[in-house]
Amino acid sequence: MDGVIVDTPALHRRVWSEFVNTAPWPEVREYRPGAAGRRSKDVLTELLGERLSDDEIDDVVAGLHTKFLHLAASEDRVFPAMRSFIRSASGRIPLAIATSAPGHVVRGLLGELVDSVDVTITSDDCRAGKPNPEVYLRARRAMGLEQRNVLVVEDTGIGVRAGVAADCDVWAIAVSPDAASACHEAGASVMARGAAQMASILALQLQVS
Repeated sequence: MDGVIVDTPALHRRVWSEFVNTAPWPEVREYRPGAAGRRSKDVLTELLGERLSDDEIDDVVAGLHTKFLHLAASEDRVFPAMRSFIRSASGRIPLAIATSAPGHVVRGLLGELVDSVDVTITSDDCRAGKPNPEVYLRARRAMGLEQRNVLVVEDTGIGVRAGVAADCDVWAIAVSPDAASACHEAGASVMARGAAQMASILALQLQVS
């Protein structure tokens, strides 16, 4: 969803940066590796699991999600080309959203567009986050496509790894050289420079218009 259907990566970085700059835990302030594509809870558990209880980490994550949704509500974040593609493809080819975000964030960002897909699998449904393939395996199973070709569209190396591990063909949106390199190394077979270009490629290849 993030970076593929909705224009939110910069907003995620803003919320995370503000959190890091104000958090009282040095482990968070010293964290440098990119977390794009991973669940917030997984990252915070890795960093603070010895300091905070599971419930306390859940509270921190809930606060991050609340702030994110508050900032995201200022404008429609859905890429217009992806909205058009999803609406055109709905009912013609099986569609799923498989995301590291929780369900209330998905609905908050996408609104009624969620109803245009057949299956929505969120972090609420999974025990493990990306790069574990669980979210994609659950989506395949829910759509009854375990024995058929499935295409995943991602925008992070972590997400591409999850899709590949779920035995899917993975295409990637890469808006920077670093993202392109990470997605290529993770196994993406097709690369687009942005959501609009990816929507055009999907519409052409899947004969949806």
